[in-house]
Amino acid sequence: LIVGACVVRIAGAAIDTCAIPETFTAPQLQAIAFRNCENVGRAITDFQLAVVEQRSFSDVQRTVWQNRSEIASAACGYSTDLRRLPSPSIEDLRLSASMAADAWGVTIMDGAECCTLLVPPYCVEQEWNAALIANIVPFIVLIVLFLGSVLAAFCLPKRSAKEAIIEKQKSKGFDGSGSPGGGVMGWISGEGRAAASPNLEPKLKEAMWQKCSLRALPGASSAAKSSSGVFSALCDAFDFQADSVRSQYEHFLSLWRSQCAMVADRSVEANAVKEDTLLGTALGDLHTELLDGFFQWRAKLAAYEPAGVPPRETVTLPRVGGARFEAFSKEIVDATPEEGAGDMQQELSAKLAEVATFLCVWGEAGNVRFMPEAVYFITELALAAKTSGLDRSSRVSEQSGLFLSQIIRPIYNVVFDEWYEEVGVDPKEGKDKQTLKDECKAFLPPNVANYDDWNELFL
Repeated sequence: LIVGACVVRIAGAAIDTCAIPETFTAPQLQAIAFRNCENVGRAITDFQLAVVEQRSFSDVQRTVWQNRSEIASAACGYSTDLRRLPSPSIEDLRLSASMAADAWGVTIMDGAECCTLLVPPYCVEQEWNAALIANIVPFIVLIVLFLGSVLAAFCLPKRSAKEAIIEKQKSKGFDGSGSPGGGVMGWISGEGRAAASPNLEPKLKEAMWQKCSLRALPGASSAAKSSSGVFSALCDAFDFQADSVRSQYEHFLSLWRSQCAMVADRSVEANAVKEDTLLGTALGDLHTELLDGFFQWRAKLAAYEPAGVPPRETVTLPRVGGARFEAFSKEIVDATPEEGAGDMQQELSAKLAEVATFLCVWGEAGNVRFMPEAVYFITELALAAKTSGLDRSSRVSEQSGLFLSQIIRPIYNVVFDEWYEEVGVDPKEGKDKQTLKDECKAFLPPNVANYDDWNELFL
């Protein structure tokens, strides 16, 4: 009823001409004509640029705009000819201003406004047309739905955040243990289930070619294909969130670009910048700097024999849950290879996979990032995981990715449940409010988590 009343109220016919005040002088009429034709020219140019940038327009939109552009351009051309007469009369200038105002207000703007004012805002909106109604009605519907949701939030019974999380996990077969059907070890070995991830490789590759300066370096084509391929394959293998993977790929390109600049700076000092080795050398340096802490942690874990951690190998690509991607071509060269290195492209591809896996895990980790050794532990499991064999038909698209729901969230729940009862909403500030357990209220602040002690499990 509200929407219907609004449609009846605002419906009206568009204007068919823009009236020019009779009191305008010759200079004022010239100003009106010039300003409207300037608007027409700018609008036509903007549309042409949008077409060049390959924005999506239907054939109907292109045809309509082409017709309007031709009519408005012709009107402005005639308006300009009138103003350029040797001695234009006041009637010539009035006709020139009227044709220019109609070219913009009636033809281009479809009768939505007339720009016949001499001072800001220069234009006056006319009666609302069908296009404006089509935009306003959905907005009104959204307002009605929002008000309905607000009323429902206050009237319907609420579940605590903890109950919601537990119920969601049970619906997916997660029981919080390491047994098949749930838990970190059960999932990483391929016992869990995931939905099919979108093929991100084309979009990721486009991000490198259109936005990143690395595209100008020798070997950029191989770099774009391999780097976008490994991030896309990891998204599919571990059911990472697609938006998180896109964000971490841009993060990776930014780190890689910065590292290329540092390698080039060192080369300038030696008076010999070799662009053909920048990508490979920078990736090797980035791998060393970003994963130095991880490999120190891994070396300590491998030294503990019962852990059964095999030595790190670079002659073959890590298993990473069965993710497959195209290795670097021979264009990608490291000018400073490690001592005793084998196949250079194979080693650089392995380093790329390790960097990408760490960034994707870190991107999903949320508050678990406060436990860096726990992130290292998850990364090590991901690198060593065999083909997952996940059942991708069992999860609907709106649910969280399985890596988040069955790996990260259960770890956070353990930390949370140590001291907290639930998470609610502060009625005064509208923010999350954590409720401490009764036995913890006497000696703990209201917002604290015991990340350090839990992180020691992984040291």
